[in-house]
Amino acid sequence: MRGATRGCGSMKKFSQWIEENYGSVAGEPRDEKWLAQQRSRLMTWPLEDLISWLKWNDPNGSYSDEEAESEGMDPLGLEDAVELVMKHVEENLETPEEMRAASARARISPIQGATPLAWDARGLMSRSR
Repeated sequence: MRGATRGCGSMKKFSQWIEENYGSVAGEPRDEKWLAQQRSRLMTWPLEDLISWLKWNDPNGSYSDEEAESEGMDPLGLEDAVELVMKHVEENLETPEEMRAASARARISPIQGATPLAWDARGLMSRSR
């Protein structure tokens, strides 16, 4: 990264920092309008898909009805599941699909024992140490 995110203050400033350092992903600005579009889009996902993504993102979480029940919690509803996914979307300014793809790319190491590669917001690689 070219700079630190700490001290950005607001979502608008953070979005500007992303734009300045990485440009917009797929040509669209990652701003409040984009976040609202993501929330609306996630509301169309089946609850099972949202739970599947949450389990992928946090394997130790309790998202299924059975897991929630065993911990004395109410089952996760669609709106709550969307809110949980949106926390990650807001933190990363990436769609759930982009987060999964980045994770998959980061796990690929063509040479055994090679230094892992980190992917920036544009999908470009840099050596991580």
